[in-house]
Amino acid sequence: MKIALHVSADGGIGVAVSRLFVALTELGHDVYCILGVSSRPNMRDYLLKHGVDGDRILSYQVDYSSRVGRLKYLVWLTKILNTMKFDVLNIQCPGAVPNRAAATLSQLFPKMRVVTSQHGMLHGEISDNEIRQAKKSMSLFDAVVVLQPEMMANLISLGAKDEQIAIIPPMNYYFERQQSNEDAKRALGIPIDSFVGGMVTRLDANKRAAAAISAFSDGTSALDIDSHFVLAGDGELRDETVALGQRLLGDRFHYIGWVDHSLSTMEALDVHYLLSETEGFPLSLSEASMIGVPTISTMTPGGKAQIEHGQSGFLVPIDNPEHAAGFTRILAEDAELRQTMGSVARDSIGSMSPEFLAKTYLRVYAGERASDIRIELSKLVRENRSKFLL
Repeated sequence: MKIALHVSADGGIGVAVSRLFVALTELGHDVYCILGVSSRPNMRDYLLKHGVDGDRILSYQVDYSSRVGRLKYLVWLTKILNTMKFDVLNIQCPGAVPNRAAATLSQLFPKMRVVTSQHGMLHGEISDNEIRQAKKSMSLFDAVVVLQPEMMANLISLGAKDEQIAIIPPMNYYFERQQSNEDAKRALGIPIDSFVGGMVTRLDANKRAAAAISAFSDGTSALDIDSHFVLAGDGELRDETVALGQRLLGDRFHYIGWVDHSLSTMEALDVHYLLSETEGFPLSLSEASMIGVPTISTMTPGGKAQIEHGQSGFLVPIDNPEHAAGFTRILAEDAELRQTMGSVARDSIGSMSPEFLAKTYLRVYAGERASDIRIELSKLVRENRSKFLL
């Protein structure tokens, strides 16, 4: 099968698409990645670092911020699809109103199945015009893939039909710690007996790293313990976020920049933060859970799906991320609780092999009824939670 994975937006989606690309390729399929108009400037490098063949990445350099630029891109994309004769176009995108121009490609290329994968909830103010656009677009997709059940109602309200929707969770590789918490701290120059909070994240308005730093500072300031905060990542709010960390925590704040692989950083943490305004199914939360680090998260769909409040981590209101300070204090003072929560988090996270989920995607691509796949996979997830499905 000849498959085009159309990639838009951020690094998290880049990881998911890279894993899908590699798994589909290993199954013998002819796969390409097409960079979308809203992809990050360094997305090509990001895909290369995660196993995508550079010859299989298609992109068009244009000023995407202008209407003319976007039209030029659409003309280029149409030519690519016409020339390469893909069997499937899988549009991988964040929580955003589906693009009608992309959806109408199914009318231009009736022999090509067009599938959209939504990695997050639709969020923010949606205008009446955008709602009308979404309802027209949804009916043109052959299938709609979401990461978890909470996203279904969101998309059905915008015109998706129940039989169109398949739920395919992200590809979480199962992995064990590569180093102890103490060794990871030592590698970062942090005392091994200190309490360490942190994040591996994109530094933008949605991720709210500043809120996590403030909560950590507020939660530990009155305690007689050595506490440190580790921040890994990059983005448009980098400078002001780093400045805040340095102001609040001084030399106990450690900014290490962008990291290609988050495990070595995660392994140094005693608590992980994810205080985003919106999350679909965040990979960082899954990774923290797999190595036994409890997370303090906002009550996003992704947070609620992966955290059992008070058991594997803590949940705070999206509108009040400062509540994380109180839970920070609880975890900082109780090492036994941290260990117990980390064990529950590790035992509760489910993993599925890339091959298994790639084969599930192939069923969607081949035209099986999406709702039948959704029901079957949901049953498997319930029966095999915390197991590695082959």
